[in-house]
Amino acid sequence: MSKEKLHFRFNIGDGKAVCVEGGTGYASPTMHDSVTLSIRPVNDKNKLGARDAVSFYAKRSELAAIGFAFLDVARNMAPETMWARSEMVAASQTQQKRIMPLTMAEEGGVQKMLEELGPDLVRSPAITFDNLRARMPILQRMQFLLERADADLAHQLDLLLSTVEATGRLPFTLSLVGLPMSDMEDMPGTPPH
Repeated sequence: MSKEKLHFRFNIGDGKAVCVEGGTGYASPTMHDSVTLSIRPVNDKNKLGARDAVSFYAKRSELAAIGFAFLDVARNMAPETMWARSEMVAASQTQQKRIMPLTMAEEGGVQKMLEELGPDLVRSPAITFDNLRARMPILQRMQFLLERADADLAHQLDLLLSTVEATGRLPFTLSLVGLPMSDMEDMPGTPPH
């Protein structure tokens, strides 16, 4: 196996695992622009082997699309019952082996989380993703500004972001007020026409 960091591993049976690994990007060591998706064999000791298939440079939108697709399928599935995984009762297939074995505590935690999320299971992350996509021009303008700003302006913007994160609002309000042209001529900095 390569030396890339393994972020996520999902065993899918037949001795295979889907992996999310590595990552490239210039923002920070923990914030990647892309990651590598791969399918790897799993040996008897539960160790990963060489890649069988790979997709380099998978973007955030691609991972989100996969996640939303899984969430959408899960949202439309019946809740699990105590015999849903039984090999004797209600077994619809010859093998009812769990994909990812969970401890009883993990199972309880997942069930509690699903109950708390309810119908927002898909809607909430989808809204967040749609908000980010709709605000991408703002993000791009901010990136453009930060690439050219001096250290003082960057520091001031960082403080402003910290305030918004902590309070959920700006510490001031901006308003646009319409003024007649005659009033604007008297304002300092207004070019003559």
